[in-house]
Amino acid sequence: MARGPLPAVLTALFARRRRGTPPRAGAFRRVSLIRREGADYHVGLPREREDLEAGCTIRILSADPVGDGVDEVMAEYVLEDARWTRTFRSRALSAEQFEGCLDEARLVVDRYLTPDGVWVPARPAQP
Repeated sequence: MARGPLPAVLTALFARRRRGTPPRAGAFRRVSLIRREGADYHVGLPREREDLEAGCTIRILSADPVGDGVDEVMAEYVLEDARWTRTFRSRALSAEQFEGCLDEARLVVDRYLTPDGVWVPARPAQP
C-alpha cells in the first residue's frame, strides 16, 4: 500500500533514491529498503496485534474509502500509560502495480524479503 496520489508521489521518491543520497548523508549503497503495507491490511477490521518489543498494542480501527482507490485509515496505539490515534491515507497496490511504480522511477525489485511482501529492497534498473 502506498499513501497519497500515485504514481507521482512514489515516482518522485523513488527517483530521488535512484539518484542517490547527498554526500553529506553518507555513501549511497545503491539499494533502498522499502516497507510497504501488506495486501490485507485494510480488510477484516478492526484488528489488533501486540508488539512485545515496543510494549504496546496496535489496532487498525477502520479503513474508509475516500475516492480514487484511497482509504483513510485510523490506527490506535496503546501503551501502559498512554493511548493515541493517528489517521493516514493509503492506497492498496498489487505487486504488479508496486513494481510498475518502481519501473517508472527506473528501479527494480531486488527480491521480496518476507512472504507477505512488506519488506522490499529496490535497486536502480540496468540501462
